[in-house]
Amino acid sequence: QTNGIMVEGGSSVQLTNCSFSGPAVEGGCCGTFGSFIYHAPGVGSVTATGCTFSGGAAGSQLFGWRGFDLYDCTFSGHWGNGAAINLNYGTMNITNCVFEDNIPGCIDVYYSANIFIEDTLFCGSSEYDIGAPWNDLGGNEFLTECESPVLGACCINGEAVELFDNDCERILGEFMGEGSDPDQVICSSYCPSDVDGDGEVGVSDILIIITAWGTCQ
Repeated sequence: QTNGIMVEGGSSVQLTNCSFSGPAVEGGCCGTFGSFIYHAPGVGSVTATGCTFSGGAAGSQLFGWRGFDLYDCTFSGHWGNGAAINLNYGTMNITNCVFEDNIPGCIDVYYSANIFIEDTLFCGSSEYDIGAPWNDLGGNEFLTECESPVLGACCINGEAVELFDNDCERILGEFMGEGSDPDQVICSSYCPSDVDGDGEVGVSDILIIITAWGTCQ
């Protein structure tokens, strides 16, 4: 078997803004667990933030005997023997991710695992999206077909950059329309004190901060 990253011996791995593409195993033959990330049995953790996993003709893009923590990641175009993510045991947290055009499915579990999913899009899977019990934390969307992203200006903290509309939405920006030019649009002034985003700094902003007072979760 061949894996892109092998995590074992209780190691803890954190990946940010990484990209994995192509087949995890040349030829992608049957009966292999070759994956972009293979999390071996034992303690430790794997956390991926803002990463993309594209393609993969082998067993799965991610395969684990322990859990994964996945934030703002994209899993697309997997056509191997199993789902894009296969988990044997452990806990997996998935937040604000995208699963698109994965054949046959997106997430599956072999034995027993706890899966928590929030604000995540599933689209374009041929057979299934999630082939195991899971906990719905809200904000998830399931579509038969994936919508093609469009390019345009995205306002972030008062500044405009060129992004696809789905990427702009994922980072909580304001998409200004298909084909819009970042040099031509006018973004709303950035005011970090306007917590509720109503254009004014007032009592409601103070109440939100007081309600959230304490250690960040």
